[in-house]
Amino acid sequence: MSQITEADAENFEQHLIGKKYAKATVRKRVAVSKMLWKWAMKRKPV
Repeated sequence: MSQITEADAENFEQHLIGKKYAKATVRKRVAVSKMLWKWAMKRKPV
């Protein structure tokens, strides 16, 4: 079994934080696009 160094642990933590951040930004982007879409539908003359 290989020894895990502090640097490895830190890198792994950064990796997890990066994943969480990526997911959050995707969710935000989806929410914003939905909002814009709803706004566009309201503005569009039917």
